[in-house]
Amino acid sequence: MVNKVGIIKHIENIDNKYLIISLKLDENIEYKSGQYIIVLFSERLRRSYSICSFNENEMILTLAIKLDNGEGSNFLRKIKIGDKLDFLGPFGNFFYRDTNNATVLIATGIGITPIHAIIKYFDKCNNTDFQLFWGVKYEKDFIFDFTYLGDRYIPVVSDDFSNFYNKGYITDFLLDNLKDFDKSDFYICGDPRIVRSIKSYIENKFFINKERIYTEKF
Repeated sequence: MVNKVGIIKHIENIDNKYLIISLKLDENIEYKSGQYIIVLFSERLRRSYSICSFNENEMILTLAIKLDNGEGSNFLRKIKIGDKLDFLGPFGNFFYRDTNNATVLIATGIGITPIHAIIKYFDKCNNTDFQLFWGVKYEKDFIFDFTYLGDRYIPVVSDDFSNFYNKGYITDFLLDNLKDFDKSDFYICGDPRIVRSIKSYIENKFFINKERIYTEKF
């Protein structure tokens, strides 16, 4: 498989916890909103990151990455504008399927990344038949602004000490806020344990066929 190349054009560090990186590609890619790439830091070190957005006209690919103490994050802390990143992909089966159903997007934490890509696709094709539920621990973890979606956006904060207006967990807000759930496809992404919990809740509470639920765990 041939490596692809991206030159770093933009880096945004958010509280030393998240990096948003934009790459200018040397060739176009075949991409479905929600997929990921494998960044090749060295011969032995590689990491998978979901694509946050892709501008086909300018060939700009953007990643949003939560930093930790691992080798990949330590490498990324040292990158600078103009550096080159090799990668493989895109890959993955977590991508938007164009059906006649409405869409419910559910993300926890940095699981918003592939969901963000799907929303950017919706924005481009003027699709407003969707809802977004995004749950985070702290308000500062809302690294993207979706308030322009109005009542289609339900943000949730789980921190017990927060004064945020939606406090709790995503499952606390699905019952009262889901619209046309029986005619919707569900896309869930985030921490594996939470994704399993939300998927089980949707299947058992709303009797949604599992074939209409797509998940990505990381």
